[in-house]
Amino acid sequence: MKNLSKLPAKAWWVFIFKPFLKFGTAFCFILGGFILLLSQVILPQFTGQDSKLESPQNSVLGAFNVDTPSPMVGVPLPKSAKLSSSESLTITSGVNEEVPDTFLLTIPKLNIKEASVETNSVNLSPDERLGHFRGSAIPGDIGTTFIYGHSAAPLFFSPNNYKTIFSTLPNLTVGDEFSIGINAVTYRYEVTETKILNPAEVAPLKDYGLETGSSSSVVLMTCYPPGLTTSRLLVIGKLVY
Repeated sequence: MKNLSKLPAKAWWVFIFKPFLKFGTAFCFILGGFILLLSQVILPQFTGQDSKLESPQNSVLGAFNVDTPSPMVGVPLPKSAKLSSSESLTITSGVNEEVPDTFLLTIPKLNIKEASVETNSVNLSPDERLGHFRGSAIPGDIGTTFIYGHSAAPLFFSPNNYKTIFSTLPNLTVGDEFSIGINAVTYRYEVTETKILNPAEVAPLKDYGLETGSSSSVVLMTCYPPGLTTSRLLVIGKLVY
């Protein structure tokens, strides 16, 4: 055994604390991973994304409550006008005369294929399908279709799990395309802009067509950063055909 009394002062510290430093580093990595898992995945599932909570401030929709009538939210608007033949590209007149209960969203870049969207949803926590904000435009009509869904840490993303389906939505950039299928018609959209807003700044019934230069547009929204409820990410797309 080494005679510690003969070691230099510096060697004393190295000899005593080397095992601690070795295992302490591993412990810090494990603790950091646990904190990340807790904050990014576990807590969001139990503290802010439940439509039954008394306050919806931390839900996907933030401060908006689709069950409470107000000038801004929760009131179904009159059926939006159809695009005229001169404005439409491949839109068939009258395809949305009967509004279906659901429609389908496909985002090739994110490997999301025909995800189900509940039309005119009143669900603040869309765990079983994406939500279409009640009163926003039906795809193919004049105006903006507002779609919202959950996110989690990108590590847990699954295109088939509606609790994580929008986890990689931040990967969409200007020029990327996605499509919506409704009533046997497919509409294609091109991303024109992304925005990060405070929850109180989100306006689900705003018409983003003026910003996109299109009579028909779509907003895809989720919590940001993915898995947290600090802000909201809006991906805005215009109809291309």
